Amino acid sequence: MKYFTPKSYRVRHKILEFLSKERMKDPELKYPEKWKFTVKQISEKIGEDLKDVDIQLDYLYYKKLVHCSKNNDELKNPYSSATDDGITLFSSKSILNDGLLFGSSVFNNISTGFFQIIIAISTIISIWLTFSESNKLSDKVDKLEQQLKETELKLKELESKTKAQKNSDDTKADYRTKIQNGDKDSTKVVQAQQETNN
Repeated sequence: MKYFTPKSYRVRHKILEFLSKERMKDPELKYPEKWKFTVKQISEKIGEDLKDVDIQLDYLYYKKLVHCSKNNDELKNPYSSATDDGITLFSSKSILNDGLLFGSSVFNNISTGFFQIIIAISTIISIWLTFSESNKLSDKVDKLEQQLKETELKLKELESKTKAQKNSDDTKADYRTKIQNGDKDSTKVVQAQQETNN
């Protein structure tokens, strides 16, 4: 859970934890010097960077969870103490819960965006591959159509040659049939051919 909670929320919680526990040691609030600490002292006690503690104390002061008072020795290093609302908020661990909620929603948003990018990339790749395959298939279909046309032309040529051959054969067969049947005109033609050959 620590990694899902942003650092600012963890620092706020540590500040409130430290100041609340110190103030609860003096329930009658008789000794304020025992539960009021400077920014530097808080930073040292909770083990966080002075700059981070200063920023988060400003936030806690704005939310009225911490009370700040003037430090006559160092004006830029005021005293801070937990208010009643600050102690209540620390006890409920509301800051950590809010931080965890914030961190998990940020994580969810990032992971959702990441998955959307992956889906978009895979869609683009899929469309590109489909388009590429479509072009290849289109080229193959064009080649097959061209081969089919060439084959049809060859078949037509062959058919016309076959028809011409068949017509020639039919003519020869008719001629032979007429000669055998005693066709006079055919006989005359044959005789004329024989005379010319002699």
